[in-house]
Amino acid sequence: MAGLALILYPILSSLLAQPAPSPQLPDLPELAPETVPAETFTLNFAWNSRYVSEGRDNLEDGGIASVAVDLDRPSPLPFMDTWYFSSWFAESLATPYTELNLSLGSSFAIGEMDGAIGHTWLDFNGPDASDHEFDLQLGIGLFDEFDFSSAFVYSTEAEGTFIELVASSDIVREKFILTPYILLGINRGYIPEEPETFNNLQFGLTATTSLSQEMEASFHLAATTGLENIFWTGVSVSFGSFPHALPQDPTRRQH
Repeated sequence: MAGLALILYPILSSLLAQPAPSPQLPDLPELAPETVPAETFTLNFAWNSRYVSEGRDNLEDGGIASVAVDLDRPSPLPFMDTWYFSSWFAESLATPYTELNLSLGSSFAIGEMDGAIGHTWLDFNGPDASDHEFDLQLGIGLFDEFDFSSAFVYSTEAEGTFIELVASSDIVREKFILTPYILLGINRGYIPEEPETFNNLQFGLTATTSLSQEMEASFHLAATTGLENIFWTGVSVSFGSFPHALPQDPTRRQH
């Protein structure tokens, strides 16, 4: 018995010396970091063989080169997504012509529809050659394949509105995104000397590719019929971040 006691004693002493198990605390949920849309900045250089807008060639001869700076930042207002500021400067390569646009506005979303509203100050070469435009843009995607958008631009100088209706689609081909589009332009006093009706029908194709995470290039060709029969091409290179914009005519200045 003495020998058995000598064997059991150290085992019991060891068990009694073990600390009592601590209560199991529930796992606390990890707090997800607050996600705030980042500020985006884009610098774009472009060249077009013709300067076409509202169905017209705005220059007597030659193409136009441009540089644009776009800045988007989150809006503090609950019903607005972002505030944007953009500047667009263009100069003709063959005709004495320059144009500067400064735009300020905000984007918003209503259900499946995206939109933007803004103001643009336009300054042209020559004394007292300036204008103010107010624009409203609306866009919606259908069936994950087609985008439909509209743009309403009111000019204080012309005291009239120009409307553009665009249907487009993105087609992914390896490293390229091909975007064919059809645009219908409607004059409502924006061009005072022209009738207030459908004034041009435009067809175009844009090919865009990413050269790096912060650089992309695009090429486009387009043709319009109505006021004039015009065919033109263009190329552009962009640096920065590339938020998805409303589908619109790629030859119009981007607000």
